[in-house]
Amino acid sequence: MIRTLTVVVLIAGATLAGGRPAPADDPPKLDGVARLRAFGRPIPGGGSGGLVAYGTVTAADDRSVTIRSWFELGIDNAKEEDESGTGRFGLRVRNDPTKPIVLSDRGWTLDCHAVRYTPEGMVVTVLSGQEVLVKNADLPARRFPAAPELLRGDPHPANRRQCHLPREVKVGDEVYLVLDGPRGKEECVGVTIHRRPGGRVPHSTVAPERFRPIIDRYNAYQDHEEYGTPIPDRFRRDLASLRREGILRDEAPPPPKRP
Repeated sequence: MIRTLTVVVLIAGATLAGGRPAPADDPPKLDGVARLRAFGRPIPGGGSGGLVAYGTVTAADDRSVTIRSWFELGIDNAKEEDESGTGRFGLRVRNDPTKPIVLSDRGWTLDCHAVRYTPEGMVVTVLSGQEVLVKNADLPARRFPAAPELLRGDPHPANRRQCHLPREVKVGDEVYLVLDGPRGKEECVGVTIHRRPGGRVPHSTVAPERFRPIIDRYNAYQDHEEYGTPIPDRFRRDLASLRREGILRDEAPPPPKRP
């Protein structure tokens, strides 16, 4: 009797264990970078040409810069919807409406309708109309060692105009890096600080007069973003465009004629 009960229990246990599969886990959700890559197409050979990176500094020392960045080869056919210079957190639309905006990264490229920047990250509208948010927090952080020329402040074959040095960079800065070398082993050959939230972008110590107007413009834009300070007319690209087209003139209007 005991042996019979044991067999029944074993059979019942095996039936319950094998007859009802455990619920499957939800598939892992792709982050924005992976989703965007799924819409793109590979570049044969992984791409070529100089590489640049723009992002937020997570670590820095005298000989390297680490940033959380979107590694762009470029955004072709894109222009700011508002050319006043206030569009850092705005929309980039097609310059030529008959062609897509081409967004390229290492090893792949993507055609899209528009690119919108927000404090949280970059929103890309692909040709199907779907929007993909690439969060800043999802971007990979990579350390780039500085080339010997950059450490000395000398011109580099891939970057003739040196602005800032690695030792001038602080955590939290938003920087533009010029990179050179084999993919995956790039070294930094140029640094330009674009924003220093809550502070001021320092002027260049390598070529102060050459970069003074650019740094003044960066600080003017940052003051506008953080404090609402109006952007001086000399830094507004929309006014410059109107002047080139002859629509806006700087000289005072002629005095009215006397009756």
